Amino acid sequence: MKFLVILWVIVCLAAGTAIAQTNQWAWAKAAYCTDYANGESIARDSHHNNYVTGTFSDSITIGDTTFVTSNMESTFIAKYDPDGRFLWARHLESVGDTFPSNYWSRIAVLNDTSFVVTGMFLEKLEIGNSVLTSKGGWDAFIALYNVDGELLKLYQIGGPRDELDCVVKPDAEGNFYALINHEWSNTPVSVVFGHDTTFSLPYCSQFLAKFSPDLKLTWVRKYNSMGGFSLGGSIESDESGDITVLLPYVTQPVFTDVDTLTPHSVDPVFFLTFDPQGTQKADHEVPNHSLHWFTIDSNHDFYTLGDMAPHDTLVLGTDTLTTFNYSDLVMACYDSNFNVKWYRQFQREYTYYGIGMISLIGDEVVIGASYSGFMNICGHNFPSWNNGQCVIGFFDKGGNCIDAISTIGSNATVNGVGLLVDDCDVVLFGGMSGDPCFGPDTLNENSGTVLAKLHRGGAVLDFGPDTTVCGSLRLSGLPGGLEYSWSDGSSEQDFTVHQTGKYELRMITGNNCYLHDSINVIVKPVPVVDIGNDTTITVRQVLLLTAPPGYDSYLWNTGNTQNTLIVIGKNYPPGTHVFSVRVRLGDCYTNDSIRVTIPDTLGIANNLQGSMTVHPNPAHDQVIVSLNGIPPGTFSVDLTTIQGEVVIHTFVTGNNLKFSFPVSLREVNPGMYFLRIGGTDRQIVGKLVIN
Repeated sequence: MKFLVILWVIVCLAAGTAIAQTNQWAWAKAAYCTDYANGESIARDSHHNNYVTGTFSDSITIGDTTFVTSNMESTFIAKYDPDGRFLWARHLESVGDTFPSNYWSRIAVLNDTSFVVTGMFLEKLEIGNSVLTSKGGWDAFIALYNVDGELLKLYQIGGPRDELDCVVKPDAEGNFYALINHEWSNTPVSVVFGHDTTFSLPYCSQFLAKFSPDLKLTWVRKYNSMGGFSLGGSIESDESGDITVLLPYVTQPVFTDVDTLTPHSVDPVFFLTFDPQGTQKADHEVPNHSLHWFTIDSNHDFYTLGDMAPHDTLVLGTDTLTTFNYSDLVMACYDSNFNVKWYRQFQREYTYYGIGMISLIGDEVVIGASYSGFMNICGHNFPSWNNGQCVIGFFDKGGNCIDAISTIGSNATVNGVGLLVDDCDVVLFGGMSGDPCFGPDTLNENSGTVLAKLHRGGAVLDFGPDTTVCGSLRLSGLPGGLEYSWSDGSSEQDFTVHQTGKYELRMITGNNCYLHDSINVIVKPVPVVDIGNDTTITVRQVLLLTAPPGYDSYLWNTGNTQNTLIVIGKNYPPGTHVFSVRVRLGDCYTNDSIRVTIPDTLGIANNLQGSMTVHPNPAHDQVIVSLNGIPPGTFSVDLTTIQGEVVIHTFVTGNNLKFSFPVSLREVNPGMYFLRIGGTDRQIVGKLVIN
């Protein structure tokens, strides 16, 4: 199986080390900034185009586009095709007199026509001709774009306190869910969604909101707690369309729209599940304060990932986990009733910003996490060479390790990782410093962001080396693909090359894997030959077969090397004869053939109601011809070549119904001949080989 893991990371990614040696970097693309840049989120459409967003200060150059900001931080959006080619970039700029800024951007593709970007801003946010003004502190925004980067709609969520972070999750119909954190307040405050939906909130709150594909608010659910919520809550959906929200590190009771959730353990997490209409269906407390990220499989098992602090203790089922001087990583699996099925603890010296993700690829679990110092995973100790790095681990659903990869680089730093998973490759997006090398691509020493692709093996599209062909070449994509896109715009599995040029195919396989290959083809001309349609002639007729003149050589199956061939009817026995020619132009050949039928109009096959035998055959100096059942008379004896040339012509007289006579062959060259015995209106014809 192959994997596609799309990652975002926030400082640099280098050449990489893996336990399994099937991983090869395919390409890497950089965007360079003059100060610093953060890669914050990545998404992908069904055609495997990559949409990325992040923040920068001073200036950043992405492809052929440069953005400049005078603010602390500004947001950028960029689109790359599946091979990392830059398509376009956009700038979201904050303006103001004191501390204009925007950051913590997220991105999600809704369908093949649009995507959304979320984030937070101070003072004013300008996107093209659209401007949002903060209602107090930090406000959240949601921007709807088409896939060409044109802003369609801008939405604001804000109040007198801060709206922090905005995590988004699309559904199968192009709707999306947004999880927004509201800063703690000791007095009720109002938060406005858009222009007309207002909520009065005490304490610290979180919102779960559902939006339609055209960015219209469908519903909002809120829950409050005096103890507040840790930022970075997660949203996941299951096959039924239900949405589950993770509330991390709950210290005080949580008041939802339907009940009160009182913690029964120290700093647990809560899972709240809603149906697509916003009805709260279930809540579960999990005594795992380290848990930050999760995903759900078709059996409704929960796979979770989280951090443990140094000198920390964590109870999982009947086991107690401890850490000493290190910040360990913990992966666990819970059943639908949140009983622990298994867990794995990975020793890590430092968490390095504590960023990670967990996802599923079919029957495999994929995790990503940051570290510095060292990371022990899958029996391997990955160093970081004094820089922050990230590690990616692949496991089966029983928690058994399959593979692990680390972005180890001597002059690079990685401080986070997020995963977007399918069956193909690993694509990384993040910030960078230094001059990391990704297989064939070495990036210049600088700060900025990097998008890199790691190929993990599996199905391969391979047209072979560049080639020269005669006339045409048929190229084929792998069967069963979801999408085929040839360089001329055609969309069939097969493509026939008729002209010299470069030909490319980008395809999506049946298991949603992106493949790409190209080939340069030189097409040489071939002779155009048509010697006519099948025909019939009599023994008294002559047929002229002609191949077009002017080519380099001709070879008929009779041995003739001219561009014409004369077929004399009387020189061939009754029946159907095939005449073919091979014509050459340079290195290219063309064959054509014709079937000529000569009917038995003279009764040749039964000839005088008698028969002829020839002995020996093949012969050398002489042959004995025996006639049987032939009425007495004088008969002509003709020996002719295949081309109809007469080499022996004589007569014999027979007085009996059965007689024999010799024919001398001493003056005849070796080859194949026709022997004809003829009366006044009939013949007997046989083949004779002379050696």
